[in-house]
Amino acid sequence: MEPGRMKSLMVGREVMDNFYRSDYETCPPDAPVTLEVQNVSAGILKNISFQLHQGEILGLAAAGVTRFLCGGTPGFDTLAARAVLRARAVRPEVRLVLVLPCGGITWGWRPGEVEALREVAEGADLGVELAERYFPGCIQRQGRYLVEHSGSCLCWFPPGGRGGWGRQMAAYARSRGLTMLEPGKGTAPDGKTAP
Repeated sequence: MEPGRMKSLMVGREVMDNFYRSDYETCPPDAPVTLEVQNVSAGILKNISFQLHQGEILGLAAAGVTRFLCGGTPGFDTLAARAVLRARAVRPEVRLVLVLPCGGITWGWRPGEVEALREVAEGADLGVELAERYFPGCIQRQGRYLVEHSGSCLCWFPPGGRGGWGRQMAAYARSRGLTMLEPGKGTAPDGKTAP
């Protein structure tokens, strides 16, 4: 799918050179809400709430993008996976593939983080475990798998945070030509993230 087409499906309008429109909202105020998340916390994300309206993100499913891969780690991964699972109420054809780096990955996680992964794993249509147990480099292997089996990459980094391996994975995705979707930044025509 062309990046321009993907962007227009996500935001519900044709996206031109200006990614930060100030003359009107990205969707009409009366557009129906298709997905709502309220007061969700996962990892470092605390009390996150948002609404998706008709013509936003779920427009990808209407255009035939129905398979979503997720790494399942605490924070944005599990939050995004939960949003995909909730999207099934509107789009039952949506599928979630959970890609774990290895068995026993939850060692050292907080109970709430383990519960979030359990919820995602139970709802996933397919689970892929890349190794039986942890080994140095298995997380990087998971990131490469996610990138190499995707056409676009949705990522979010905490403001002021380093992002570590997540930023390296995003750079790898850019180098492979994936369309980068970063909430709050916009997506440039060349697939790079707009400043």
